[in-house]
Amino acid sequence: MYDYKSESQCDKHVDVFKDCIHSVRDVSPTHGFAALKVTALGNPKLLERMSTMIVEVKSLFAKFDKKKIGLISREEFVRCYEEYFHVNDTKLSEILENLVDESNGMIDYISFSEMFTPYTLHTFTLKCKDIGPLALATPSEEEVVLMKKMSERLHTLAEEAACCGTKLLIDAEHLKYQPAIHNLVLELQMKYNAKEQTERPVIFNTYQCYLKDTTDRVVTDLKRAERHNFYFAAKLVRGAYMVHERARAKELNYPSPIHDTANDTHHCYDEVIELLLNHRVQQGPGLEFMVATHNKMSIEKAVALMNELGLNPNDESVHFAQLYGMSDNLTFTLGNHGYSAFKYLPYGEVHEVVPYLVRRAQENDDLLDGNTSTELDLLQTELKKRLLYA
Repeated sequence: MYDYKSESQCDKHVDVFKDCIHSVRDVSPTHGFAALKVTALGNPKLLERMSTMIVEVKSLFAKFDKKKIGLISREEFVRCYEEYFHVNDTKLSEILENLVDESNGMIDYISFSEMFTPYTLHTFTLKCKDIGPLALATPSEEEVVLMKKMSERLHTLAEEAACCGTKLLIDAEHLKYQPAIHNLVLELQMKYNAKEQTERPVIFNTYQCYLKDTTDRVVTDLKRAERHNFYFAAKLVRGAYMVHERARAKELNYPSPIHDTANDTHHCYDEVIELLLNHRVQQGPGLEFMVATHNKMSIEKAVALMNELGLNPNDESVHFAQLYGMSDNLTFTLGNHGYSAFKYLPYGEVHEVVPYLVRRAQENDDLLDGNTSTELDLLQTELKKRLLYA
């Protein structure tokens, strides 16, 4: 995570990411990936503010969803809306016209959340009967301007990636920023992954499978992609901020968002892979995802399921990736058998890159049940072999 200094510094980071995109294009003109962190493109505190707003919108939906079925009837919406907001009948009719699915007369979370955006929320909270959490989370005019600038920087980079034929991975970060990042990525996907604009997705969201709600979010986003006619694309990771997230949950006295055990995280990771592979088979090509892990068992399960479902190793929907300098035995084996295999190479100033690598090492140690020792054994074997035949 970058330390925010100024808006001009964020503009300079755009140039750094452009250089990264160009480097990928020069090496791999049609199949390469570049990655970026949204916290480099705006004030992280602004992302936290946006995230709070998004969480409160989700909480408001839960209040409207009295039956807890994930759907709100027209009547339930009107009744709850009148409970929380001063009502203008004409405006309410316009809202309902945009929200209600005429096929079933219901409102789901996707439509509900797209109504309350960071840019439009103030038009609703001005009509709140009481000053509650949602009203307090409403961004100021100045914050909205800064949010739009952050979004513009992301769109500049997405446009550059699309023109270069480079796929763009948007990294996941701390949970206090993640809802805002997720929201910004969906905004990009609607434009740059639109099926009428491109044959393959450009923008990849990142899902951290150590979070308890990951599977539900993937399911929702698959539905969102289908509704808005854009390609779903994802990078799947286990997650690198486990210690931080648990400590923050304890400090602020809310339930830990992290799975209770490593096995629960492994199960979630494999479950999401199975979900996406089945979706690929049922819906045909278009969806893409990256299995970004050093976990041998997860990779073997993914490969076995691809075989079972009749997907060829070179199917363009599935990619694998490991960090440069780590788990070469996995990457090279995948590549040698025709799978789409990548090495993920972080680069930059030492003080910026080292913390990233430390988190990766911690992620391996905490989640992969001894995989690091296996890596060392393989390295020692290879070293002896090279010394013997030098």
